[in-house]
Amino acid sequence: MANTDWKSPSVSSNVDRDSKVLWSNPSYAEADDANRAICDVAKNTYGDWLTLQGFGFTSGDIPSGATINGIYIKIIRQSEGSTNVSDSAIYLLDEDGAQVGDNLAVGGGWQTNSDETVYRGAVDGLCGWATVTQAKLLDADFGIRISAANSDAIQARNARINHVQIQVYYTVSGSESPSVSPSVSVSESVSASPSLSPSASVSPSVSPSVSVSESVSASPSISPSASVSVSASSSVSPSVSPSVSPSVSISVSPSISPSASISASLSPSASVSASLSPSASVSVSVSPSVSPSASVSPSASVSVSESVSASPSIQAGSVCWGHVTDVVEDNIRTFAQDWIGTGSTSGSGDEEIACLDAGEYLESEVINTGVVQARIRQNVYNSGQSILIKFRHGNSEANCLLDDYENYSVPFESLGYVQIRIERIP
Repeated sequence: MANTDWKSPSVSSNVDRDSKVLWSNPSYAEADDANRAICDVAKNTYGDWLTLQGFGFTSGDIPSGATINGIYIKIIRQSEGSTNVSDSAIYLLDEDGAQVGDNLAVGGGWQTNSDETVYRGAVDGLCGWATVTQAKLLDADFGIRISAANSDAIQARNARINHVQIQVYYTVSGSESPSVSPSVSVSESVSASPSLSPSASVSPSVSPSVSVSESVSASPSISPSASVSVSASSSVSPSVSPSVSPSVSISVSPSISPSASISASLSPSASVSASLSPSASVSVSVSPSVSPSASVSPSASVSVSESVSASPSIQAGSVCWGHVTDVVEDNIRTFAQDWIGTGSTSGSGDEEIACLDAGEYLESEVINTGVVQARIRQNVYNSGQSILIKFRHGNSEANCLLDDYENYSVPFESLGYVQIRIERIP
């Protein structure tokens, strides 16, 4: 199953609903910014319709002949100082601009004085709309209408909507091939020892692949730091043989804390290892080195890892979904319970994997990392498949969910809360 990008409306208006209070500045709901469409809903009643259309879907977004599987709606909203504001009614509008399907309103008060993001509809449901086609969704009159309620018996309350978007899920016959099974892990580990861990390099005798391993150590005189590490490596039937290959060693550390040391070998298969050791200097050296090599099968391996130094308030340990090579899995979670999206899962325990067909995705729960440097890694069990890794973060769970996803390429400074998304590239 594939999906479109999130689409914003280009046409907005207030439509009367039983002569209730109207929405001011309906167009403010067309973009995610500081402006908001507002309805000052009178006490013990509901407001007019905020009507949004012109979402701009094209045949480039939804192919002709596609089977429509789901219509998903994202609403960024808030209320003024009271949870008395709630959904009254939310309906889709068909290709003629007429109300269609089920009432998508959900009970519960809106978040007060700061935006929240809520979702209506489903990735695998049509919101009660009996027959949905590509042509209907491409019509400029297709859209959504929203009415807010106020249960306050004393005074009117503001309902405020910042932005509304729609995403469509569809299937094109013959477009899927269930061949990719990524396993993603996020782990935290802490170790202390009086000696340094050696780095590893890979000789030219192995097939091109990427393996990543990390080790952390600290001398007895220095308090060990907490690290969050997600390690991914592809390793199948290793063979070890001595080889000589030039390596570059970089050691960086402040005078009062452990330092990070990175050793990378220059050979078709790259291996990176990191260790902590007390030092007060920065040095770069290039010299030949003799190290064992690892031979791996053609199966590609990518890893998603978080590598962090955490303050004492951050609890050390690991968070792992599925199974990832070389990760200490002392806090195991599951894809089935903690990830959502259009992909699927299979297996359990160390055998659990996330499966993505072309165009599918899965999103993790939001992880509280603290303010740290984060690295993301994953294992991919089918060679030749492309998996796109994305992340977003914020200083709170709510702000993390409001952030836009970024493509992951290098470690980043987490603001405190991180969510991961994996996508199968068609």
